[in-house]
Amino acid sequence: MSSVNILIGGDVCPIRQYERLFIQGSQEQILGPFAERARRADLFLANLECPLIHQPTPIVKTGPIMGGSASCALGLKAMGLHAMGIANNHIMDHGLPGLQATLEACSTNGITLFGAGASLELARKVHIRDVKGVRVGMVAMAEREWSMTSSSSAGANPLDVIEFVRQMKVLRKQVDFLVVLLHAGCLGYQFPSPSLRKVCQFLVEEGANVVTCQHSHCVGSYEKYLDQLIVYGQGSMIFDYETNSNIEKKGILISMDIQENGKTTFELVPFTQGEPIAGLASMAPEEEVRFIEALEFRSKSLAEEGHMEACWEAYCQTRKLNLLNEVLGHGRILRRLNRNGAIIRMHGRPYLRNLLSVVQNESAVETLNTLLRSMLR
Repeated sequence: MSSVNILIGGDVCPIRQYERLFIQGSQEQILGPFAERARRADLFLANLECPLIHQPTPIVKTGPIMGGSASCALGLKAMGLHAMGIANNHIMDHGLPGLQATLEACSTNGITLFGAGASLELARKVHIRDVKGVRVGMVAMAEREWSMTSSSSAGANPLDVIEFVRQMKVLRKQVDFLVVLLHAGCLGYQFPSPSLRKVCQFLVEEGANVVTCQHSHCVGSYEKYLDQLIVYGQGSMIFDYETNSNIEKKGILISMDIQENGKTTFELVPFTQGEPIAGLASMAPEEEVRFIEALEFRSKSLAEEGHMEACWEAYCQTRKLNLLNEVLGHGRILRRLNRNGAIIRMHGRPYLRNLLSVVQNESAVETLNTLLRSMLR
């Protein structure tokens, strides 16, 4: 075989100004200076972050509802995408009709979707494609949010390491190279949590050749583990959202070459989403140098004992009030009164101790999940 190039993009959400651009279906406009790189790729894949719909059928959930026109599949085709993962927290924002419309629109335009379906079995299905003699397997999984499938409902493939191990018993004989798109991580946080890093390394131990974490909407860090690549935060590829910060407008493409001898090399290609004209753009030379230096600094620090844990502790402190306000059901007035944590302190240590006893226990969490779902039916 000759060498095989795999190009992996991050979150693609053709809404707002990008919706019109995708309906027009211009590769040069969407990808800008990266269009030629996409044309050279033997396999180009990314995460489709929203359903492509004919009409809105929004579900009841917390958080924003995303959805682009089904005609946006023309833009995905124009980009040169061969396959897209759809295991994410927005793919069911318009329920089963939205999922079906997405599957149909992409199928019509020759794009294979994986990672969600009308049943758990279909959502878990691995897409395998022969690329110049290399059997490339593609798996998409997501942390549990409103979009997850179950034994009796449509949705996205939930992250389940036990099921992944079971799948690998069969996949090891069927694929030569395995790509895992993992929709996981904390928004705006540029490191993995300790447990997410452990999961990603375990996926590699079980046979993944590249694991990329999408969803955080920022470029994080990366490492080589057992000579395989793990990216903890690829950043958005195309996502125009009203609250996008500067960090959320930057991303990286993962370009991997599988050589004839089976060895792989990779390149992380930085870009920014253009302003004021929609589409991908190159960073200014000085900005790109600073961006790469910061990425390398964060990545090297992963190997420093205690550094990742210290970063995680600091990040969690920034989330303390917001998360506990959610748990305590504080409305707007109580949130204002709790700006310094006064109301939380009033609950006292016994309350916090009881709360911890519930959320740290696997059986209690499973019980609570089951109860809450049944109460919301």
